[in-house]
Amino acid sequence: SIIGAEGFPGGLVIAGNRGLLWLGDDGVVAEILDREVLGLARQGQRVFFTDGRSLFAATLDLLKAGRVESELRMGRGFRPAGLRATGSHVVVLGDRGTAWIDSRTPGRLQLVSRIDAIESGEVNDVMLLGGRLFLLGMRGLQISDPSGERLIDSVDVGSRSQLSGDGRHLVLVGEAGLQVVDATPFLYSAAARARQ
Repeated sequence: SIIGAEGFPGGLVIAGNRGLLWLGDDGVVAEILDREVLGLARQGQRVFFTDGRSLFAATLDLLKAGRVESELRMGRGFRPAGLRATGSHVVVLGDRGTAWIDSRTPGRLQLVSRIDAIESGEVNDVMLLGGRLFLLGMRGLQISDPSGERLIDSVDVGSRSQLSGDGRHLVLVGEAGLQVVDATPFLYSAAARARQ
C-alpha cells in the first residue's frame, strides 16, 4: 500500500509498506529503502520519513546510496506515523502525541517540543503557522503557545480530518465539507497571553 509520494526533479519518491521506491520520469522503478515507511514529507532537497520508531532525514542521493543523513529516535510507544515538513521544521504525529522537530542543521534533527495525546486528544493533522502549532482532531482546532509545549486556545470546528493553509487562513477538510478559518484572532490572543 502507498501512504505518500513526493516529487523531485526527474521523478517521484513513493513510500509504503514495502519501503521507499524511486519512480523515474522514464518509467523505471527502483527500490531505495527496504523497510516499511509510515510517513513521508519533503523539505527542499531533503526527504523525511518514519518507520514507526524513528524520524529519518536524507537527500535523494544519500537514499539511492543506501544511507541517511540523520536519525532521531522518537521514544518507546510514541510510534510516529504522520509527518508535516514546513520551513525549517518537521512536525511528527504519533500515537502518544505531536512532536515539533528542528531540521535546520543537516545531519542533526533536534526535538523542539512535544505535546502528549493526553493533553491534545487524537490529532489527525497539524501545521505550523505564525510560529505556532495548529492541531486538528477530535477536540477541534487547537493552538500551542510559541514554545509548542502546551495548548492555549481552541475552537470547535466541524471539519476535523485534514488541515492546510497559508498566510493567515487555514483550510479544514472533513467528511461533510470544507471550512476556512482566519487564524489572526488565535495568533493575536496567543501573543497577548504570552505577554501576561
